[in-house]
Parts: sequence; structure tokens; C-alpha cells
Amino acid sequence: DPRAERGVHRFLSHWLQIDAVVLPQPLEEATKDATLYPEYDPTLQAAMRTETEALVRRVFFEDNGTLADLLTSNKAYVNGPLAALYGVPGPSDASTWQWVDLDPASRAGILTRSAFLTVLSTAKVTAPIRRGVWVVEEMLCSELGEPPANANNVKVEGGVVDGKELTVREEVTLRTTTDPQCASCHNVINPIGFTFESYDAIGRWQTEEVTSGLPVDDSGAITTSGDVDGPVVGAVELSQRLASSQKVGACFAERWYREAIGEELGALDSCSLDSIQAEFESGGSMRELVLAIIASDAFRYINVSEVGQ
Repeated sequence: DPRAERGVHRFLSHWLQIDAVVLPQPLEEATKDATLYPEYDPTLQAAMRTETEALVRRVFFEDNGTLADLLTSNKAYVNGPLAALYGVPGPSDASTWQWVDLDPASRAGILTRSAFLTVLSTAKVTAPIRRGVWVVEEMLCSELGEPPANANNVKVEGGVVDGKELTVREEVTLRTTTDPQCASCHNVINPIGFTFESYDAIGRWQTEEVTSGLPVDDSGAITTSGDVDGPVVGAVELSQRLASSQKVGACFAERWYREAIGEELGALDSCSLDSIQAEFESGGSMRELVLAIIASDAFRYINVSEVGQ
């Protein structure tokens, strides 16, 4: 049913922040420095969304429909501008589209695609804190809480400190790990966010920063999964590791369950959620996950004891 496809796209666009559920701007309103990114325009923005929706449609409705596929597939639906961004052969104009294989050394699934990386960036450079927070909260379901009231919220865009030009990674580290109050969360956030440093502010592959020209370091680590913790180099390895995590699977099922229920979870939701998570863990099928949710008591019935209270 076409309504099912709309529902899937709505959930995943919200989840990935392409529709700015938490962020201040959706993809189509994300601004970039025109000098650094002259190719970034409404045509490229529209292509980014089209590619994301095409990948979701292919994985969910045409292929195996697993979360692992969504996180690791290197298939991409591109037009001319997007093929140029990804550095692959493809159509020569913006109106022609085709499926291509992206380099598996640099691309793996939805977290390495331009739409997601563009909204989780600044106008000039990467945003490792924003990218790291998203993974920690939305894929590992680890609650970070609000930053302290005195937290420095000035955008990190690289700069000169004591006469030395810093990379974005170096400035983030300097700002967030010297104060123990900040370091307690950033020791979890930063190592994950740094694995995305090889993708610039529009998701283009980079070995040197656009602004500083300094070499990129995309080494990092996962520290809070409980089952796939350890050093990680790059977002491809990160995506592969997350795809194999039971905690990530349970978190994804919970996020989709919350979207379906449309409200904060209560005490009675735990039974339904436990059953749904167990079923999802057994096969990892996103289609079966949706069916398990809509067949659950929590989705089909009202708790009469709470009506009128």
C-alpha cells in the first residue's frame, strides 16, 4: 500500500533528522558557505533527499528489509550532481537517475550518505559533536541529558590557538575534554563523532579539511554499546559495527515503537516492547518489526483503566 511507504519514509526522515525533528532546520533549509561549497544548491538538496528515499525504498520494500542492509548497503541512486559529489561515474545531468555502486571503502549505508551528513554539519565544516550525539542517543539509546548551563555553544569550525591552526577534531577535543564536567559526556560523544570526519559539510569524501587543508583523522571508538565496544576507524567500520549490535537493534525497535504509539511510553508498554524487540532481534527485518508493532496490544487497544484519569 502506498500509505505504508509514506509511513516508512516519515519515520526514517524524522529519525535521521532530515526533517529537523530536533535540529533547527530540515535538509532543504540547511545553509552552506557558498565559497567552500559552490555546487550546493536546491537541485543538489533535492537529489540528496531523493537518494535517501530511494535507498530506504529499495532496502525496505525490495531487498531483505533488514536494519543491517540499511546501515551497510553501498547501492546509491544518483543523478549528475550527486554522482559528482560521490566521485562515481553516473548521469551527466540532474534529471537522469541510475543506481550505482559506491566505493565500499568510503560508503556503507544511510549514515554515510549526503543528506544525513549535510544536516549534521555546520555551514563550513563537519560537526563531530552533533554527529556523535545522534549516534549515542538514536542508535544506542543512551541518554546524555542537557549540557551544563555554562557550556560553550559557539560552533566549532577550526581556528588558530596559540599561533597553531587546529583541525575541527583538535578544537573539539580542546574545548570539551579539559573540564571534567564536560568530559564525562564528551568522552562518549567525541570518539563516535570523529569517525565521520572524512565527510565534509555536504557529505563529500575528504582526506584534508576544506577550511584548514590539514589531514583528517577519522579514528574513534564505541564505548557504551556493551556488545560492540572498541576502537573504530571511519564511519564504514562504525556502520558495520552498529549493524551487528543487539543494543542498536533494540534501540531501533524502541524508536519505531515510540513513533507508532505517538506518546511517551508508560509502565504497560514494557511487555509489548520486550516482545517486539525480541522478535526484531531474531531476524532484523524492518518489515517484520512494523508488523509486530501493529499487532501488539499496545497499538491495537486502549488501556481503559487510564481513561478519564
